[in-house]
Amino acid sequence: MPAGTVGYVLQSNGTSAPQWVTPTATSTAGNIGGGAAGSIPYQTAVDTTTMLAAGTNGQILQTDGTAPSWTSSFSGNALTATTATNLSGGTINGTDGTLSGGLSVAGNVTANQFTGQVVGNVTGNLVGNVTGNVTGTSITLSGGLSNATPLANRNRLINGSFIVNQRGYVSGTATTAANQYTLDRWNVIVSGQSVSWTQNGIDKIITAPVGGIAQVVEGVNMEGGTYVLSWLGTATATINGAAVLNGGTITLPSNTNATIIFTNGTVSNPQLELGTVVTPFERLPYQQIDLLCKRYYWYVNTLSSSTQGGGTAPNFVVTLPVTMRATPTIILNSSLTNANYVTGTPSINKWTFADYGVGYSTKTGTITWYTGQILQSNQIIFYTNGAASFSPAYLTLETNFTGNLATFSVEL
Repeated sequence: MPAGTVGYVLQSNGTSAPQWVTPTATSTAGNIGGGAAGSIPYQTAVDTTTMLAAGTNGQILQTDGTAPSWTSSFSGNALTATTATNLSGGTINGTDGTLSGGLSVAGNVTANQFTGQVVGNVTGNLVGNVTGNVTGTSITLSGGLSNATPLANRNRLINGSFIVNQRGYVSGTATTAANQYTLDRWNVIVSGQSVSWTQNGIDKIITAPVGGIAQVVEGVNMEGGTYVLSWLGTATATINGAAVLNGGTITLPSNTNATIIFTNGTVSNPQLELGTVVTPFERLPYQQIDLLCKRYYWYVNTLSSSTQGGGTAPNFVVTLPVTMRATPTIILNSSLTNANYVTGTPSINKWTFADYGVGYSTKTGTITWYTGQILQSNQIIFYTNGAASFSPAYLTLETNFTGNLATFSVEL
């Protein structure tokens, strides 16, 4: 066989003698020498192939414009895209973990967790819990917090910390009537049962009896909508007779009383609020809770006459601390009788009239007390009548009763 032309290769056709032929390019190269498992071949020059060893787990392949290499971080304008699965604009720099420029997402961004800062403007809905600080020169909550729950006055339950106790109810004392009020705004449903408590800082942790302890929320404080009930403790709860789990929701009508009952377990910091998301317990100043309670119940232990000079039948005007829910039921202490009148400092369950700076009044004859009459929206006048006369007659009623002089109640 003669010598072939320069660059030709000898090829067998499998049946006859081999022949010199022009070499052709191959589209598939197998078993390239010089590499190892996972190596990637690349050209470093014309007709020169080099192997890039396999990278470590999680690395990505990048190029500097001359040769490829493996990297664990991004530099320059890496991952800059005009459109990439609903991602447009901006540069993600993996070296310092920042996103520069704008990030526009046509669909949803979903992740188990977002860690780190989000700096810049967020336009649209943010669904889920946010733990940490939200800082900005302008924060607009078009829907409010927690499904339109307001920032203040969220809790429809009054005295949820159980700290106001105008009646002086003693923990664990058996009630003597059904639905008897104990701590302000809370009544024990079954006669003979009681509510007890332990102190927990400035709050109380109460133990609700088997028959339950209830609060009726006035309808004027109830917008119609979905409410969520939450509390700490082991008690169970119902609203208007329907069982509600801790953190559970219920739909309530507008301008209609709602009865919340806790039964057979411990309760602290109960909260009924508009919406579907439980928020932290709303803590109000004591004096604010006290005034809220006085819309339904309060008492007085002293009265001052509105007249001066000698005479009979003094009248006494009482100014209400708040406008009560309705015309109250007024109960005078049963010890306020002629037989219990004394001239001088009263002993237990005795009473007297005094003109301070002058002395105690001398009473002659008998006096009849009337339980009171609404003078105007925030005042009540107590009338007396009879053949009694007092000297002096600018009078302050001084008592030493074991209970209150007069109570005013419009509980629900």
